[in-house]
Amino acid sequence: VVTGLAVSDQHLFVCTGSVSGAGYDVIRCDFDFQNPKRVLTGLRGCCGQMDIQALGERLVVAENTKFQVALHDPDGQPLKAFGGRDRTGGAGFGSCCNPMNVRCCANGEILTAESSIGDIKRFSADGKLLAYIGRAKISGGCKHVAIDWDPKLDRYYMMNVADNSICVLVPLSEAPEFTEEELAAKAARE
Repeated sequence: VVTGLAVSDQHLFVCTGSVSGAGYDVIRCDFDFQNPKRVLTGLRGCCGQMDIQALGERLVVAENTKFQVALHDPDGQPLKAFGGRDRTGGAGFGSCCNPMNVRCCANGEILTAESSIGDIKRFSADGKLLAYIGRAKISGGCKHVAIDWDPKLDRYYMMNVADNSICVLVPLSEAPEFTEEELAAKAARE
């Protein structure tokens, strides 16, 4: 089972079920899928999820059962980890097991996505919380919540597999005063 792919400047990383039968391993290979080398073993993921990304030559891992993002060199050696369990919305992650997904931006920053609560946060390449972006309205439960960002439009996108939809977060200046759901709820109350 492959749960994630990441392409760095020089390597392709594949995250797959562990050969030990427990958890996940990351295999590094060249762009022709040759010269494989297992660089990480025994990663733990919640609900069949283990997301990886690449930032330059660094491997970025959403270690959701540890409530952290881990950075590794191409050989799997740990460089840094950031985050922690935090249900207050700070630099850590809440709910069951988060962050579920990560995305590396062209400017070197890292986005994190939290399943069941829909939070998106932006971190510097060295793990400093830069901004709480917002909360996408998604259904509860652990699930894959892939994210991306369009820097030109300043829009954030989060996949909601449970509803077969994509949530779009826009700058507050572009947001409507009330959403369609809020208007419908207001009309029902009146």
